[in-house]
Amino acid sequence: MEEMSIESMMGATVISIANIWEGPLAGDMFKGKVKTHTTLPEQWPEMDDNDNDFTEINYLNKQGLHIKTEYYQNGERTSYTVNDYNNDLLISERTTTNKKDIFSSSYVYKDDLLITKITTCNQKLYSSTECAYYKNKKVKHTKVTHLDEDAKTIVYSVSEVFYYYDLYTNIIKIESIDYLIDEAGTVISTKENSIILYAYDYKKRITKESSYDNLGELDFFEEQYFNEVGELIKDKQNYIDSNASTNYKYDNDGSLFSFERFVAGEKVNTSIKKITEKKDIELLSRLGSEFECISDNEEGRTVWSNKIDYDEIGNVIKKTTYADSEITCIQEYQITYY
Repeated sequence: MEEMSIESMMGATVISIANIWEGPLAGDMFKGKVKTHTTLPEQWPEMDDNDNDFTEINYLNKQGLHIKTEYYQNGERTSYTVNDYNNDLLISERTTTNKKDIFSSSYVYKDDLLITKITTCNQKLYSSTECAYYKNKKVKHTKVTHLDEDAKTIVYSVSEVFYYYDLYTNIIKIESIDYLIDEAGTVISTKENSIILYAYDYKKRITKESSYDNLGELDFFEEQYFNEVGELIKDKQNYIDSNASTNYKYDNDGSLFSFERFVAGEKVNTSIKKITEKKDIELLSRLGSEFECISDNEEGRTVWSNKIDYDEIGNVIKKTTYADSEITCIQEYQITYY
């Protein structure tokens, strides 16, 4: 089991807050020089009425940068987005919807770190993001302001987040402050605070995460337990009115074999990550699919697998998901090249 990475967590947090990339599509994700990548509507054979008729077409330039996206529903284009870059950094986005709304975003960086992102809708402020960093480039503070579209007057919700680290650059505290402001920037609501604290072991692994509400009361905590060789063997989640836990088991070579999930002390699911029984091996051989896992819960035992088809360049063009021998979902892609 891969250990939790603080660097990964922080990177994901900043990207999520800043919303600087609507989809992680880039040329280095593919083999060859991709010109367009189309995600066709998912097919769910067991669903009689499938409303998920969405198509997404992404355009890349010869340098592998994502320059345009078109979104379609039931064959009609609903919106499209155009991206501009400066030295491989995204500096602006412009989204036009079929309702004639125009969303424009601009980005400002310092030393390749995002400092601000401003988004307007029809030339009026829609949202803004501000980021500050410590000298070691760790994120220090983010402030996201977003238009409250349900309010009868112009009101913005504001979320400020402060990050604190120990001497080893492990994040030990995240403090959030949420409130509302009017068009003039005046605070018009009570500020609500929440705090998340992290504890580590001597190997800098997260062993406990504790979350406190606006009143300073503990409303959630999660604990992780490792064995002497560094494998995660158990995690526990405790909420105000419920609790859950997962037990992990490993092969002799250290790879994850299975895990069991418990809620309120009762086992609700077992997932096996290795295939050992002859009947399961024969099933996958017949389907030509790759093993995903075996789940065992109140709905019964199910062998999950995927069949992946590639084009002549080596990029995925079709993924078929099986529950035992039944197809549950088909996802297809179309790719053109320079």
